[in-house]
Order: sequence, then structure tokens, then C-alpha cells
Amino acid sequence: MAAVAARVRSDLWAPLFAERVKVVVGLLTFAIVAGAHLARVGTPATRIAAAVLLIAAVVGPAVAELVVRRRSRDPRKVVGSAGFVLGRREVDAALAQVALAERIERSSDHEGVSPALARLHAARALGRLDLGRLRPRGEGFGDLARKLSLGVVALALVVLVVAPARFVEGLDVALAQKGVAPIALPWLDAVELTVHPPAYVHKTDARYHGYGAFTAERGAALVVHGLPRRTGRTLVLADDYHEVPFIDDGSGGVVAHWSVTVSGKLRVRARFGAVAIEEPHGWELTAIQDEVPLVTLEGAPDTIEIAKTDGAIALRYDASDDHGLREVHLVIRIGTREERRVLAKLDGEPKHDRGGHVLRTSDPLIRAARTPVRVRVEARDNDPITGPKWGRSAELTLIPPVIGAAEAKRYEKMREVRDTLVDVLAKALASSKAPGAASAKELEEAFDKAADQLETYLATSHDGLRAPPRVASTARGRLRKAREAVTALAKSPTAAAHAAALAGIEKLVLGVDGAVRSLGFRDARTIGKLISGVADDAADGIRELGLSASGMSAKDDSRENKENAEAKARVEVDVGAIDGGGASLRRLGELGRDLGEIVENDLKRVARARGAGDHFHAELAMRDLALRMRDPVSSFGGGGGNPSAPGEPTDDEETGEQSEGESEAGNQEQKLEDLAKEHGENVGSVEDLLRDAEDPKQLEGLEEEAKKRAKKLRDAVASLPKIGGLKKTFEAAEAAAREKVESMADALEKLQLGDAKERGESSLKAVDEARDRAWVVPGADEKLESVGTEVQKQLDWIDDLLKRLRKAAAAKAAEKVKGAAPREKDLGKKAEDVGESSEKVAPLPGPVKDLLDEAARKMKDAAEKLEKGEGDKGLELQKEAQRLLEKARDAMKGQEQPSGGEGGQKQFDPDDKVDIPKVDDHKGPEAFRKRVLEGLRGKASPKLQDAIKRYAEGLVR
Repeated sequence: MAAVAARVRSDLWAPLFAERVKVVVGLLTFAIVAGAHLARVGTPATRIAAAVLLIAAVVGPAVAELVVRRRSRDPRKVVGSAGFVLGRREVDAALAQVALAERIERSSDHEGVSPALARLHAARALGRLDLGRLRPRGEGFGDLARKLSLGVVALALVVLVVAPARFVEGLDVALAQKGVAPIALPWLDAVELTVHPPAYVHKTDARYHGYGAFTAERGAALVVHGLPRRTGRTLVLADDYHEVPFIDDGSGGVVAHWSVTVSGKLRVRARFGAVAIEEPHGWELTAIQDEVPLVTLEGAPDTIEIAKTDGAIALRYDASDDHGLREVHLVIRIGTREERRVLAKLDGEPKHDRGGHVLRTSDPLIRAARTPVRVRVEARDNDPITGPKWGRSAELTLIPPVIGAAEAKRYEKMREVRDTLVDVLAKALASSKAPGAASAKELEEAFDKAADQLETYLATSHDGLRAPPRVASTARGRLRKAREAVTALAKSPTAAAHAAALAGIEKLVLGVDGAVRSLGFRDARTIGKLISGVADDAADGIRELGLSASGMSAKDDSRENKENAEAKARVEVDVGAIDGGGASLRRLGELGRDLGEIVENDLKRVARARGAGDHFHAELAMRDLALRMRDPVSSFGGGGGNPSAPGEPTDDEETGEQSEGESEAGNQEQKLEDLAKEHGENVGSVEDLLRDAEDPKQLEGLEEEAKKRAKKLRDAVASLPKIGGLKKTFEAAEAAAREKVESMADALEKLQLGDAKERGESSLKAVDEARDRAWVVPGADEKLESVGTEVQKQLDWIDDLLKRLRKAAAAKAAEKVKGAAPREKDLGKKAEDVGESSEKVAPLPGPVKDLLDEAARKMKDAAEKLEKGEGDKGLELQKEAQRLLEKARDAMKGQEQPSGGEGGQKQFDPDDKVDIPKVDDHKGPEAFRKRVLEGLRGKASPKLQDAIKRYAEGLVR
């Protein structure tokens, strides 16, 4: 058996084993070349398959060698392996005989068979095997293995010679990590990079040959051009974030377009599936970011007290940008409200702008401010790539007078007036029912002093605040009645006169006392709401401080420290404003004292939390204060002391918005408003009647005359300049005068006489303004004087013509206008009734009552003229009555205070609210409204021009 196995090893196995090195080399060569080409596809599956193939080529021969060595130790397996050469049946039979002989020999009783006989049979079975066939077959296998190995190596060499690059690329791809091959390979020749800067930077293109470092503005367009070294590769231009493909340029080259966004490395890559092989060289790109405009405001950051300024705050700014500026804004922020004003409009070309602005304390926004005003300057650049960016300066904080200080001062002054009046009332009560002349005179003197004090209070501005119009109206009305009664007592000191004087003084004291309580209540609520807004702003500042302290800010240290300081200063200013507002509240009656204590206590809570570095609870306390002041009502209800929840008004508070006197004054205002509207409608009806009576034929034949006069006007201003240049110059005044005179000529030429008259009067004013500056040019005054003379000449002609036209129209409409007389008479009676009823309920101020009485008389006279058919005279009286009614109405609202008599000072204050007329105010007949619209846009009769003017003024009031 051993001999047969040795023969198999020597004759069959040995020739093949002799060629095993060549086989291994062939297998490895095949695995490397095939695996490289397979891995070159670049997909994960192909790369794994290539790796498996290479591992199999290396590990397979070693495993086969190990298996063969182990099998060669077992003679049966060695002989069995030759079954395909010696015959499988013969080999299996021989091996069975050998196995039988061995089993018999191992058996104790030899299974009844002779062991020698069994070995003989086994030897004969092995002897029958034709071992001579082993060597030829073994040599054949060895020769085949040698030839196959040499063929594979030769084929691999041919592939490498024909396409070495593909082999190298495949190996590179196979060894890639994270999608990038380890070995860089060149891909392009004659590389050229062109940089196209964005248009807004106004730079020329830059060209670079080869690779290297360069800079480009963000948004610049890069064009990379080159000649590919090898075709059939997918080339891309890439950085660490994205890539763009190269495309054929049509002339054998490739081109890629790139938009600059960030700095980084640019590389040319060949893309093989998910793997990229980079170019050995590339570009180091430095992207120039468009900087935010740099803005500085002179003196900022700083705090300025408005009360200590001279009425104007000079703001000087300096703004610059790396490429160009578009606009500069002044930003004014009051609490959460922000207003922007344009300081400069630029075309994006200038890189630097310097300017100034005067912010006046009389500015409505600044004047109305009761909380800190923050002012800064912002500039916008011209970046079209990432969008415009705003740069902002540090802020100037303008500190207005203490919140509520003016209201508190006004309230305290009114309390002083009330106390003085109470003293007068006490004096009146202490006197006998029938005082003597001396006692009555003494009471009159005391009353006069108190009345003067009240008048002074009503006529004086208390740090910019006046008494509310209805308070003033009520006080003046009751003061008038009380003064009449006291004067009557001084003249005739009787018991009845004393009772009337006492009643008048009592009503005056009660009215002023009610106004004091109502004013204190309203002012306390107003100040509380102002404090709420400041508290919200302070809470935002505390929140910023908390975020900075907790390290949540991602900014650099210097900027963080700067913003932290700004936030801290902002909080300190707001806390100071709130504290001042709380002090003012404590001076404003019961509600004010209650709210003032709340403010004081909450500020202590905020201070304790900030002192402990607990910004969260400091913000929470400030938010609580803001919420409490948002609806400032008493902490406790009245009537038995039952508490009501904060934010729920008590019964007293619900009725505390207006005193009884103010409510009565409001009713009087409404009555005057209704009366003025009704009378305006009656005026419109008379105007309609006169207009209908006009005869357009009366203007016929005047066209040529009007054209001649219009030409004279144009000739008079022909030498004046048309364009005035800068404002407030003599040339500008001359140009304005010429424009107005030519406008008058246009209206005159169209026979729009009423319009021409109005424009002529405006022209005279413009000529006078120009003459005020005429001293700068010799002879200019004489020239302008001649223009004024010509304008006045044409105005006189227009007036004469209008008088004739009106007279003729009035005569024609005589019968019709009589129908308007009854209503005019009724309205006059209604005006008298309003005056008389007010004496019993809510006395009107003396000047208002005088205006109303005069209007009633005018209406009565107008009714008489209308009854006689004198429409033109009646209409003039109606217009006078209407002006008096409107003047009385406006005086009651505090919009206009008539001069003379009691309270002759003007009561209008810019801080007071102005009532805007309703849509249906002065609503006349529909036909009249239609004619108004026609007159506003074209030719109209002279009689209608006055009505148009009055109506238009009413629309824009």
C-alpha cells in the first residue's frame, strides 16, 4: 500500500507540484489585473469583489498546499486521489481489500480467516492497478499548469502594455478610503483659471496659468479650462463641499464653471463611481467676504438728558464699506417701536459717506416720548450676492424728562387750585346769609385771586402739558357763572345773591375736584402703561445679560464684552426711568400711590435678584412688573375693602375716566358739532339755489378778454426764472412766484374766476416773499413790484365781474331762496337754545358762549335777508354764522381758543389729540357734491368756486 502511494506521489503529483510556483504567480497576476479593472468601476460591490478575488488568489494556493500535504500522509487518500487515472472501480476494490485485510488482522479471532490470505488478496488487488499510466498523466498535468500560468502572465503583460493607466487607476480606486484614492494622478494639461469678479466690486478679470494660490470675492465666477490627458474619464472640479463637472468645450478641451462662496482647496478630480482620484496639484482659494458696513456715530455710546440740551442734538456719522454703500438710515427706537429716516440715498458706488443730522427735541416723536429714546445710524451695502447687509453704529440714549413728572406737576398744580377754591368756599360758608358790603367785597377779592390762579393754571403749559380741553371748558364755564354770581353779590349783598354766589362757588369747587380725581386716575393709568413698555425693554436687556453670563453666546470675546456692556447700560437706564416713573405715580392720587408702591417693590425684587447674579429671576420679576402695569388698576376694590384681582377694575375705576363736568362738556361739544353740520347743509342748499340760477351765457363774449388778460400776466413774469435751484434762495422765490402767476393765468383763460382769484391771492404772497430777498440783485425789486401790480389789476377785474354775476344770480333766485329762510330761523333758535340750556347744566366758557350768541344773531339776520329774497347777502351772513359755529366748536375741543374775555389765551397744544372729521361731516345734497367734484377737476361757475373751496377745506381739515 505504501509503495503504491509513493508511486502515485512521485508519478502523478510530483510533475504538477513542480509547477506550483508558476501557477501561484499566474493566479496572482490574474487576480491583480482583473481585480484592478473590476475595482475601477468604483461601486462598493465591484470594489468588494476585487478584494475577494485578490484574497482568493493569495490564500487559495496556500490552502491547497496545506490540504495536499495533509492528504499525502494517508496512503489510502493518496491512492484514492489517482482513481480518475487508474479507474475508480479498480482503485475502490483494491482499497476495500486492503481495508478488509487490516480489519482481519486487528480482530482477535481473525474472523475465521487467515490474515496471510487476506494480505495476499489485498496485494493482488493492488497489483492489478496499472501504475504505468500515472507518469504520463502527471507530466501532462504539469505541462498544462505551466502553459496556463505562462498564458495568464502573458495576457496580463499585454493588458498592462496596452492600457497601463486603467490598471493604475483600478489599483488606486481599490485602495481608496472615504471616497478618495490615495495616489494622486494628473488629469489636465495647459490648465488656465479665469476669475470674473462680481460686477458690484468693479474689478477686471484675472487669469492664472497652472496651479497655485489666488484670491476672489465671494460671488465671483471661476472658469477652469484644460486639455485632458486621457479621454473617457469623468472629470470634476471640487472642493471639500461640492463639485461641478467638466464639459467639452468643442475644441478638444474641457471647461468647468465655479461660483466662489467660501475659502478652501480646489482640485481637479476624476470620478470613478463613488471614488475620486485627485490631481496632484490644485488651487488654494481665499474667498474675500463682503464685509458689513462700518458705521460710527460721534459720541456713541453715550447718554444724553433731553432736558439739558438746547433743543437740538447734533448727530455726526461716518459710514464706510469695502465695496459700496446704498443708503444710510437714522434709526430711532422707543421701547419696541422703531422709526427709520433716510439720511442718504447712494448709488452703490461710494465706499464712504460722512454726514450729519440735527435731531430736534421738538420732533413729534421725541417730544411725545416718555421712555428712553435710543438713536443709532445704520448703513446698507450693495452686496447682490448674499443680499444687502446693514451695519449699525453704537447707540445714543436720550433720556426724556422723568416719566410722569409733567403729569404729576400738572396734577399738583390743579390740587393747589382746588384747595384755593375750597378756601374761598369756606369763606363764603362762614359769612352770614346776608353779608354786608365789606364782607361781600372781601369775598369777591378772594374769589378773584382764586379765579386768576385757575385761569393761570388753564392757560399755562406744565412742562409741555396743558389741562385737558374738556376740563378747561368745564372749569371756564363754571368759573364764568360763579364770577357773575359773586359780582352780583358784591353789588347787592342780599340773601338771594349770597345763596346764588354760594351755589356757583360750590359747583365750581365740585367740578374742579372731580376733574382732579379724574385727571389723577387717567394720568396714573397712562404712566403705568408707559412703565410697562420700559419694563419689557429692561427685561429684554436682563435676558441678554443672562445669556452672556451663561456662555451661550458664540461671538468673540471683545464683541461679547461690548454687547454685554451695552445691555447693562440699557438695563440701568430703563431701571432709572421706571424708578422715576414710580416716584411720579406716588404723586398722583390713590391709584397712583398704589401703582407707585407696586413699582417700588418690584424694583427691589429685581435689584435683589441682580445682586445675586440670578438673571433669570430678575427677568421674571421685571416681566411681572410689565404685565401688572399693562392694565394699571387698583390692587384692592372700594366699598367695604373687598379686594379685587389686579387687572380687574373696580366700580369706581370704571367710572373714573371722566368727571361729571367733562362728560357734560362732551355733550355740549356734540351739540355744537351737530349744529354746525346742520347749518353747513343749509348753507349748501342756498349755494345750490344760487348756482342753479346762474346763467352761463353771462360769461359769453369774455373769452377773448380773459385770454388777453392771461397773456398780460404771462408777459409780466416772462423774465423770471423757471427753475429756482436750491431752496430758500432768491431764484427759488422768483421761480415760485412765476409758477403761481402762470397758474392764475391758466385759470383766468378758462374763465374759472373763483379759482383764478384764489391763485391770484396766492401769487401776491409769493411775489411779496420774493421781494423780501430781492435786495441781493439790483433792480429786482422794481421788476417784482410791476408783477404784483399786474396781478392786482387782474384781481380787481375778477372781483368786479364776480360781483355782477352774483348779483344777477341772486335776483333770479329770489323766490327760491325764501324757502331756506324758515330752516335758517330754526337753526338760529336752536343755537339760542343750546346756549340757554348750557347755562343750567354745563355753562359754556364766556368766549364760546359769545361766539354762539353771535352766530345765532347772524343766522337770524340771514333768515331775514333770505325772506326778502336777497340770496347773496343772506348767504354771506350764513357763511359768517358757519365760521362762528365752527370756531365755537373748535374752541370747545381745545383746537382753537378765541381771544378776548375770560380765558383769552390760546388753548391748542401740540400734545393734545386732534379730532379728525367723520366721513359724513358737512354732507350736503348729492347734486351739490357732484358739482363739487366737477369743479375740482375743471371749469365751474364763479359763484360755485367759493363753495368748492370751503368744501375742499372741510375735506382736508
